[in-house]
Amino acid sequence: MTQFGRTLITLEGWAGAPGVNVLHWCAPAHLDISNTDVNNFHEIVADMLTDVSAAFYASGVVVSIDPQCTIHDADTGTLVGVEVSGNDPFTMTGSGDGEESRATQIGMKFLTSDINRGRRVQGRMFFGPVGSSQLDGNGQVASATRASLIPKFDGLVDPIGPRLVVWSRPTPGNTDGIVSDVQTVDVSQMPFVLRGRRN
Repeated sequence: MTQFGRTLITLEGWAGAPGVNVLHWCAPAHLDISNTDVNNFHEIVADMLTDVSAAFYASGVVVSIDPQCTIHDADTGTLVGVEVSGNDPFTMTGSGDGEESRATQIGMKFLTSDINRGRRVQGRMFFGPVGSSQLDGNGQVASATRASLIPKFDGLVDPIGPRLVVWSRPTPGNTDGIVSDVQTVDVSQMPFVLRGRRN
């Protein structure tokens, strides 16, 4: 049984709060997830957010890593365990200039080399609300922002440690779910606009 972990980045302190980013990840070599793996992955996420910096987020947005990680069977998505990180709690308060619309988010694209059901497996993550300086005068993601964000995710796709995956859900036709290792990340040139909670 392949396992994946589900780690949450929570966002408070803004008009549309609460918000959440969900990160799916696997232990090295897709082995069973231990508490040490949870601690290591949460440390990598904290390092990434620290590198992104408080100035990226709009002023007052409070970014935290939920210390609780749920562990799931990749075939079915069934919960098989819960681990709590023993790391120091991570919280960061945004200091960016202004606030873009809460529905406008910078999109990270998680790219894999897998094909499932005739399509390339990809994932995404929404960053926001961000400071207005992260967008250019045309409403697109500023080129400097795009260039700086990508290398900040290097630790999350390193095959040596716990790494990001994209989980493809099982289908009603009894096709098992699968996890696909994220190989690279990219930043969408156009901001993502959230249409509803399911985004």
